[in-house]
Amino acid sequence: MVKMEDTDTGEIQEIKVNMVVLNSSFRPAEGSEELAKVLGIELEETGWVKEKNPNSGALETTRDGIYMAGCIHGPKDGTDTVNEGKGAAMAAQSILPLPHPPVPEAVPPLDVGEEPRVGVFICHCGGIIGNVIDSPGLAQWASHLPHVVHSTDYIFMCSDPGQEFITDAIIEHKLNRVVVGSCSPLQHEDTFRRALEAAGISGYYLVGPVGLREMIALVNANDPPDVRQEKAQDMIRSGVAKAINNEIVPVKSVDVTRVAMIVGGGVSGMSAALDIARKGFDVTLVEKEAKLGGRLNDLYNLFPKMESAQEIVDDLTARVEKEKRIKILLNSKPILREGSYGNYGITIRNTETGKQEVHTIGSMVITTGTDTYDPKKGEYGWEEVPGVITTLQLERMLRNGELKKPPKNPVFIHCVGSRQSPGEGNRYCSRVCCSAVITMQHELKEMFPDIRVFSAYKEHIRPFANNMEVMWRENRQKGVSYLRWIREKPVTVEKAPDVDEAIVTVYDTLSQETFKIRSNMVVLALGLEAPHDVNELTKALGINRGQDGFLLEVHMKFKPVETTVPGIFLGATYAKNVSDSINQARGAASAACAPLNLGTVNIELLTADVDEDLCVGCDLCHYSEICPYDAISMVEVSPGVKKSVTNELACEGCGACCSICPTGARDLRWWREKSFYDQIEEMLRE
Repeated sequence: MVKMEDTDTGEIQEIKVNMVVLNSSFRPAEGSEELAKVLGIELEETGWVKEKNPNSGALETTRDGIYMAGCIHGPKDGTDTVNEGKGAAMAAQSILPLPHPPVPEAVPPLDVGEEPRVGVFICHCGGIIGNVIDSPGLAQWASHLPHVVHSTDYIFMCSDPGQEFITDAIIEHKLNRVVVGSCSPLQHEDTFRRALEAAGISGYYLVGPVGLREMIALVNANDPPDVRQEKAQDMIRSGVAKAINNEIVPVKSVDVTRVAMIVGGGVSGMSAALDIARKGFDVTLVEKEAKLGGRLNDLYNLFPKMESAQEIVDDLTARVEKEKRIKILLNSKPILREGSYGNYGITIRNTETGKQEVHTIGSMVITTGTDTYDPKKGEYGWEEVPGVITTLQLERMLRNGELKKPPKNPVFIHCVGSRQSPGEGNRYCSRVCCSAVITMQHELKEMFPDIRVFSAYKEHIRPFANNMEVMWRENRQKGVSYLRWIREKPVTVEKAPDVDEAIVTVYDTLSQETFKIRSNMVVLALGLEAPHDVNELTKALGINRGQDGFLLEVHMKFKPVETTVPGIFLGATYAKNVSDSINQARGAASAACAPLNLGTVNIELLTADVDEDLCVGCDLCHYSEICPYDAISMVEVSPGVKKSVTNELACEGCGACCSICPTGARDLRWWREKSFYDQIEEMLRE
């Protein structure tokens, strides 16, 4: 029996259940104290490893040369942990010399003949797949498919023993095509390609992983067993059809221009630039405003340690301007990307003079930060009721010392432009606003101890960051009133009839009382959005935005700084505080250094080729401008005869030109039209 209070109605409810799940809190790992003593680093009173600086040095311990990432210094989300791991790696490698990795021993090619010999490998995924379908039965069934000469199953195909299992089977059975039924290609395609290459055959002879986990185990677990098994058979049969048509994709090795570009000169961009420059590479730092510093130029003190934003900006700016390897371009924006991975030509336009200049770079980090939500006129009294301001305006007032008299009953309204209802706007949490509000309330109570401060929060208050729960508790102890409202009964802000001030009406669900507060300062806690000119950037660089408007990474967990354009990495993908922004930027800088460290990159020519016998020179693929990468041209092959040609280094293999070609002359390597038709036919086979 579970007894709890319904805070909306005040009623006590008793619910009979057969399972109670405790959402346990994070605690420092066992052994952290002993590890800290061995390494000579300090711990916080809470037991987490102490950060050198909670904003600009959150990955650095109190001892130079020792860095950290993840939950060793506080509770973290998975994405933040991966970002921090990359960022800590960047911090560590930036003080080390350039690596000289040994050349791996070449694997002799395996003689497997021309006739397709397919191997099928079914993964149990530790039971995630094996408990939903009959993995051994599926492997046995697949052994009877045309061209399949070996079929088996294993508990974890992606593990080291699982990969060796595949490699050994290729050699033993002389396989020249491989189908793996497991998880997502996004997660383990490269893993299994390496297993093929270790056996001496091309990784391009792999199909998969065929997504038995994502496409069946995670979505069809409640279907009848025969339905699940039949779907798995359809997917594997289709995968085998694809494997038979697979071909080797040529790879071109090119020298890298060992220069990085950082787009965005805020504290994140400056931190990334310093890391890369310290590694020994030249950096071009591009900032659209007239000075460096970004959002922190408008902020006062930063949570959780109430550190001066100006001091952080001044310190980073001085270090960047002193670094000879960093070239700073102010009032500038990138407007065009040309060239190919390792040698991009980025056209930069000066927004004041209009002058354009092309910079050749090997990699890029984007740290463009955020803008704030623009409230609509009348939204919580904005631009209609006296005294209604934004958190950013209050920050500037505090920063400039403009607040001389105590405001009357200041009211903070949370989630303005965040966590909105469907159809209203931004549905995500901006992660910063609650902590920023708590910080400003702390400042006001320090300046004017006797004022009454009210905070109207929507459903939940989320003081995200180390020690912010402590500051929230201290604010309550000092008399700040936190009122909980729900979207069904929103806060209203009206002009008082007698004086120039606001009347804020809040129905507090916890006390179940309605408060009418007269105030001459109503502060709207604005949510964060992608930069309002971000579309210009995505068009110029050929990268994508997500549904939330922010720049889109390849995968939030596995590849949080990578884009679909090789060599371009993201230090800004969603709303976050200063320390998390810097950490991600340093992580992106780590990824951007990889091609610079190597000096050469391999470009996969998975591009559209042209059958000249079928091409009639209609120019539709070129004239229509359907190619987003400008990789198509018409070349005169004989007097009066033109044929379509692909610039293989510029082509990204999107296939748009193949779809528009009226004669079928254009086809995409590895993803041939015949391959698609064969896959579809086998998938739909009764």
